[in-house]
Amino acid sequence: MRSSLLSKLLLASASLLLCVLVAEGTFRLIGFDFEAARQRAHASYPIFYRQPRKPLGDVYFQRRGPASWTGRVLATGLRTDGGLDDAYTEEAEVTITYDGQGFRNPDDLEDWELVVVGDSFVEMGYLPHEDLFTTRLGGHLGARVKNVGASFSGPLTYVAYLAHFGAAPSTRHAVMVFFEGNDLPDAAREAQALRTFQATGRREYRHFEKQTSLLRAAYRLLRRLARGEWQHERLFRNAYFAASDGEQPVSVHYAPPRSDQVTDETRTLLDETFAAWARTARTQDLRPWLVYMPCKRRVLDGRLRFTEDAPQELVGWHPTDLPHLVQALAERHGIGFIDATPGLSEETRRGRLTYNPVWDTHLNRLGAEVVARTLADSLRKHLE
Repeated sequence: MRSSLLSKLLLASASLLLCVLVAEGTFRLIGFDFEAARQRAHASYPIFYRQPRKPLGDVYFQRRGPASWTGRVLATGLRTDGGLDDAYTEEAEVTITYDGQGFRNPDDLEDWELVVVGDSFVEMGYLPHEDLFTTRLGGHLGARVKNVGASFSGPLTYVAYLAHFGAAPSTRHAVMVFFEGNDLPDAAREAQALRTFQATGRREYRHFEKQTSLLRAAYRLLRRLARGEWQHERLFRNAYFAASDGEQPVSVHYAPPRSDQVTDETRTLLDETFAAWARTARTQDLRPWLVYMPCKRRVLDGRLRFTEDAPQELVGWHPTDLPHLVQALAERHGIGFIDATPGLSEETRRGRLTYNPVWDTHLNRLGAEVVARTLADSLRKHLE
C-alpha cells in the first residue's frame, strides 16, 4: 500500500515536471514576453514618476526625449499606488512635454541666461510648462531660463547635467536646487555607483529586456509576494494642515537630520560635490548658485495635526539646522546661497498650502510661484 502511494506520488511529480518543462519550452519557442504587461503599465504611468533610463556619462541617467504624456498626473499616480484619498478629484488634465534632451523646455530654446538644475522639484512633471517655477522665474526676470531637472537624480547627477547641458552663449548663472528630503542619500547612492564603476567598469542599465522563461516569471512573482511588493489600497494622509478655511488632509514625509547627525563621510561627500559644482560652473564662465529646497514637514511646522498612525519620527520632528550646514559648505566654495524656506513659510502662516496635499511631496502652483519670486529677488541685481 505504502509502495503504491509512493509510486503514484512519483508519477504525479514526474508528470508535473514534464508539464512545466513542456510549458517552459513552448513559451520560449513562441517568444512569449512575460515583461510585456509590465512595459505597458510603465508606459501608461506619468513620465514624472518613472526613472530616467537613458545612460549619461559613467553612471548617470537622463530622460529620453522628445516625449509627452497627457492625463491627470497626480490622480493617476495616487490611484496606481493604491491611494483611496480624494485629494485630486478636481485635477485638470494636462499635457506634459519634454524636449529632445528629455527636459521640460520648449523645443526652440537654443540660448538662455540661466540654467536651473535639480531633481523632481525642478522637473515638476505634473504642472504645465507655464506654471513651472523656472518658467515663472524667467518671466519675473525678463530672462530665458533652461530647466534641467529630472526625478530620481541627485547632486552628482546635477554636476553631470551642468557639464553636458548647462551652458549656452548667453548663460551666466548656474543654479543647483538642493532638496533636503533626499539629496543626502541620493548623493551617497550615486557616489557608491561611481566607486563601483571605477573599480569594476560596471554600471547600472535601466532597460526592459524580453523575458520568455515561465520559470523565471514564476520566481519573480513569488519573490514579489514574499517581499510584500503588491500595492494595497490605503489612505496616504497622515496629518491635517490648518488652512485658513479649515483643516486639509496632507501627507508628510522626510525628517531631515540635524547637522550633528550628518556623518563625516556624508559631510565630506557634500563638500566635494559642491566643489565640483562650483568648478564645473566656473569652467563654463558661469556663476554658481545653490537653492535650498525645504521639505513639506519643515514648511508646515506648527500648523499640523497628525493622525494616530503617523510615524513618530515625523510627529516629534522639529526644524533642524541642516540649512546652515549646507549654506556653510556652499559658501566655502564661493557658491551663492538662496533659502526658499522663508517665502514658503510665510504662506503657511497665512494658512495657504504651498505643496501638493496628499501622497505627492512636491510644490503646487502657489509654491512654484513663491519659489520663483524668491529666486528672482536674489538674482535680479546680478542680471542687470
